[in-house]
Amino acid sequence: MSGRDGGRPARLEIEDLSKSFAGVPALQDLNLSVQAGELVTLLGPSGCGKSTTLRLIAGLEAPDGGAIKLDGMDLSGQSVPDRNVGLVFQRYALFQHMTVRANVGFGLKVRGVDRAEADRRVDEILAVVGLEGLAARFPHQLSGGQMQRVALARTLVTRPRLLMLDEPFAALDAELRARMRVFLRELQQQLGLTTLFVTHDQTEAM
Repeated sequence: MSGRDGGRPARLEIEDLSKSFAGVPALQDLNLSVQAGELVTLLGPSGCGKSTTLRLIAGLEAPDGGAIKLDGMDLSGQSVPDRNVGLVFQRYALFQHMTVRANVGFGLKVRGVDRAEADRRVDEILAVVGLEGLAARFPHQLSGGQMQRVALARTLVTRPRLLMLDEPFAALDAELRARMRVFLRELQQQLGLTTLFVTHDQTEAM
């Protein structure tokens, strides 16, 4: 999956990245390098700038200084869609009136992907995350782990060059959180995704 439609995993480079909100620094002179296909965890307490870093990379916030590069290309001025990065939040933010299939395919519809191609890609990613038998269900009919996999599939189906996860398992109980960690790591290795994973949990980071 990772090699098609511009979805090749990218090398991420962050240079002297800074961001303040209302004069209060959230991030100061951050430097980070993540190789293509590598998984890196950002570990730290709330308020240390982890989520801000992801939002800056995604283009949801503008930095005050520094550079963000994918495969050497500066992302400054690029729109959110043009960056081709995926961000999965702690809250699943699924459309409650849509089936699993419709939720997963929503990003492709917005991008104007041909219907037949979109259906094929949705089928493919549902199989990858083990949800092919639940495609006709609605979010209220799913468990927490299943909803998190829908959120992952919705991001992965667009074939991002960089996958970012912001405390994605915080809402799950301890046993399910442990299972989802294993699932995510195996999925990341299977797809060869360049991944940034944010957490404040040392066990989760390890």
